[in-house]
Amino acid sequence: MAGRSELLGWINSTLDLRIGKVEETASGAVACQMMDALHPGVVAMKKVDFNAKSEYEYINNYKVLQEAFTKLNIDKHIEVSKLVKARPLDNMEFMQWLKTYFDTHTGGRAVHDYDPAARRALCKTGDVRGGGGGGAGGVAPSGRAAAPPPAPAAAAPPAAREADRAPAGHYAGRLTTERVAAPAAPAPAAPRRAGSQKLSTAGSGGVRPSGGGALRSRAASDDGVVEQLQAEVATWRAAAETATKEKDFYWSKLRAIELMCNTCQDVPVLRVVEEILYAPSQEEGERILGEAMADIEVAATAAAAAANGAAYDGDASADADGAGAPTADGDAGALPPQDDAPAEPLGSGGCGGAPEAAGLVGCSA
Repeated sequence: MAGRSELLGWINSTLDLRIGKVEETASGAVACQMMDALHPGVVAMKKVDFNAKSEYEYINNYKVLQEAFTKLNIDKHIEVSKLVKARPLDNMEFMQWLKTYFDTHTGGRAVHDYDPAARRALCKTGDVRGGGGGGAGGVAPSGRAAAPPPAPAAAAPPAAREADRAPAGHYAGRLTTERVAAPAAPAPAAPRRAGSQKLSTAGSGGVRPSGGGALRSRAASDDGVVEQLQAEVATWRAAAETATKEKDFYWSKLRAIELMCNTCQDVPVLRVVEEILYAPSQEEGERILGEAMADIEVAATAAAAAANGAAYDGDASADADGAGAPTADGDAGALPPQDDAPAEPLGSGGCGGAPEAAGLVGCSA
């Protein structure tokens, strides 16, 4: 595995940067540009922020990197929650994996015909600003390091400032005894107030200062303050743990939604959801949502109108078909008249005319 010095040399030479620590790659922007140098056109550099300052902005860079991994079918899980903390070990492990992947595709050779500064200029906030920062803890383009600010001049003593402002000849004929005079003797300590510290004799003949009750009460008061502060610290710690759990919970759901959007890119609704996820600001996300809702309402209105038209056409055709059909009251559909035949007497009916047969089979007239 590559060491720290080798990793830094590889990053700085490939991307024309000036990085002094591996943890300065915690924003994810360096990894995005490495993939852009290796696979041109795959990484959406316009979404990468080289001047990111907060963990939230770092996460957006890692979203772009994960999207590139998905396009390239790279089965690599990115520990975003660890990398954004800028811990040296976590970031070094990820950079070692990235260098191994890079060397596998390039054969350990450098990438030619790649202008890293021009590609960074296409990013969300442009190239790295100033001589440091860049969201990666001090990433700066090589050759752009600003000169260190001049050391502030030591403040002159008041007497010297007054001497500088004094007109010429002001001290003519006078001896500057201030510079040769001996230092003034310290002022005598103020006499202790009588009775400020009374001595009381102990029963064993020893001498101890009085006022121990006041010291004990003050110590008890300090203990109460400490306990109160400890309780407040415990409360804030519990609140922080709860907020962290909630953040991880909603982050996992957003990550699942993002993976679904990247997988089903042909579904229009999921494309809108992905645009809202990648919106750079809340206002932009609300604008995209409003446009999508307006389109959905227009489509729903058109569908309802089409359905009503189809139903009206169906009713009209049914009425036309029913106009020529025969009815029970018409001539064509009338039933033939039935003759009023007299009832047959018992014994000569449908059971063969024999009463015995009628009794056997249970027939009746």
